[in-house]
Amino acid sequence: AVRASDTPVVHRTILHPDQSRSYAELFVFALDLTKLRVAAVAGSVEPKSPAPNAVERPGVVPEGDRPRLIAAFNGGFKAEHGRYGMMVGGERLLAPNVASCTFAGFGDGMLAIASWPKLEREAEAVWWRQTPPCMLENGALHPGLTVANNKKWGATLEGDTVIRRSAVGLSADGKTLFLGISNSTTARALALGMQRAGSVSVAQLDVNFSFPRFLLYRDDADTGKLTALGAVKGLLYRPDEFLGAASSRDFFYVTLR
Repeated sequence: AVRASDTPVVHRTILHPDQSRSYAELFVFALDLTKLRVAAVAGSVEPKSPAPNAVERPGVVPEGDRPRLIAAFNGGFKAEHGRYGMMVGGERLLAPNVASCTFAGFGDGMLAIASWPKLEREAEAVWWRQTPPCMLENGALHPGLTVANNKKWGATLEGDTVIRRSAVGLSADGKTLFLGISNSTTARALALGMQRAGSVSVAQLDVNFSFPRFLLYRDDADTGKLTALGAVKGLLYRPDEFLGAASSRDFFYVTLR
């Protein structure tokens, strides 16, 4: 169970998705979308927009959603790293990249993960965020992931592809969102791990040590203030992450319906 819920709505497991690296970890969180809703927030800076004032960018969870807030997780790459688009509040911060995977949310609370040309109901989306090409789409692994060290899905400045990564995936019935945070994985290992967990479509989000995070929120027993708690050891965050100072990077948050 989580904050403000008497029934389990988030489940967690750990996988070791890489046979050649026994130390590789993939933490997967399964979110029940029949009871939860996911929203997107633009960072105060990223993704950078040709029209930066087109939409308000406070970079925090809206006050009205905080009583039902249970979790939050990181968004995607900076604009300079692929020009992956984003739309929130009916405004495009960055135009869509037709070669990208798109993570989208709709007014009825349903989500989609699909290549941009295949995204159904695009006109009905209340937000969307783009990523590198879909790792999995309708159960099919991207051909580029036959190569273990493919850099299309990110690497360090030194070119290392065995890094911390994050991803979102959807179940076949669309009722479960899988959020994955990995340690020391290639893109291929991450994709196969997310598939093993139950995802049929997967979009990778941000990578490298500092940026992936999945946070749960609780009411601090001493202060009564809403406080973030890392769901995986070693994540970088503040107790008031996504609540206090504006996040310069985009992110997603999860509330009870």
